[in-house]
Amino acid sequence: DEEEEEEEEYDGKRRKRRKVKCDENGDEILEDDGEFLYVKRKRIYHFKKTDFPPENWLNEHYPHPFWSPKVEKEVIRKLDRGESYCDITADMQVMYWKKGTSEWKECYQVKDYCVHHKLFPVKQEYDDEVDLRESFRQQLYKSWRKKNAKSTIDNKHRLLPCSHSGRCEEQANPPCRCHELKIPCTKLCLCDVRCRNRFPGCRCAPGKCRTRQCQCYFASWECDPDTCKSCGCVRDHPQNRSDLYEKRDDKLCPNVAITIGMPKLIYSSKSEIAGYGAFIGEDVKKGEFVVEYVGEIISVEEAERRGRMYDKLKLSYTFTLNDDEVVDATRAGNIARFINHSNYPNCSARVWVVQGDHRIGIVARRDLKKGEELFFNYGYSQTHKAKFTNKEREGIDVSLLDLPRQRRKRRGEGEGEEEDSDEEEEEEEE
Repeated sequence: DEEEEEEEEYDGKRRKRRKVKCDENGDEILEDDGEFLYVKRKRIYHFKKTDFPPENWLNEHYPHPFWSPKVEKEVIRKLDRGESYCDITADMQVMYWKKGTSEWKECYQVKDYCVHHKLFPVKQEYDDEVDLRESFRQQLYKSWRKKNAKSTIDNKHRLLPCSHSGRCEEQANPPCRCHELKIPCTKLCLCDVRCRNRFPGCRCAPGKCRTRQCQCYFASWECDPDTCKSCGCVRDHPQNRSDLYEKRDDKLCPNVAITIGMPKLIYSSKSEIAGYGAFIGEDVKKGEFVVEYVGEIISVEEAERRGRMYDKLKLSYTFTLNDDEVVDATRAGNIARFINHSNYPNCSARVWVVQGDHRIGIVARRDLKKGEELFFNYGYSQTHKAKFTNKEREGIDVSLLDLPRQRRKRRGEGEGEEEDSDEEEEEEEE
């Protein structure tokens, strides 16, 4: 902000005040000790900081036919009782409902009004959030790393946000679902912000979220701008990202492919294996995101019912999402449904947690050349594999896959294998 001091005559007295450009609209505030002037459209309002701003200020910024100055003044005075911005907004909704309309001010509009005029609730319930971000998040991150150093985070259950108050470990009757199933709390959970079961996000440097040292990548969670503050995923958020993927640089987070929606160029054509297949339309490097597998989200019981019908038709596009849900791309899906099965796949399917939901991503296991057909392992049983192997060997030259080199590499890594083990995880399809 540009600041400069100027002398101005007011009430017959000359006072030295500091002029501050406060927003992009060119509005200015002239401040001194105890009182300030608010300049808006060549109209000057003068009042002390303890007084309330002009009643029509919010109407000028957020015009609404049912926002009367009397109602505005009464609602803003609720701050003296320590009510939060959302509580004030809820009271305003009741007022508008009595007037016969369903339109009202939003929480952020009330907050902008109060923050702009330095009006805050008397009882500050969120003063300790600064310490929470600095110290508590560091302790929480270290505890998660220590707890999961030699294990994995279970993502097999559906992530339903808990709705109780307090910490999850303190809930006894009934017990917290997240704590009972040993699944991390997401940002959608209503438990206390100091809950030890909350997923802390990562603290990686920009562009480094591609190894198991990243807490999000290790847990198969995509980075979230609400929890990860240093990896650059805030710039990659759909509201902040650029329109062209080519403009991305190395400082942007690579662990947000599904969130942003960055599929590679894929087309369908006649496959040498069975029916139609999916072919890559551009060169892809190992470990890069290829496409998301989408479809209807159905229950396990419904998937079993449809599966009996699909077995008679000798086709199936169902994919297990978690213990409670299955993705069916038969009626509603994308081009990923054309990817065929192979015992020597060039892609791998992995379930990621994105914004609190399970989603399926297809990742390249090796470098792919333009025009190459895509495969991943369906997790067939031995009976299905025996029927499919002969057909696969007739259509694919296994020597092109360079399997001996990959096997030697895996044997050499032993227990120290990190990234390749993640790429070899294969999800079963029903």
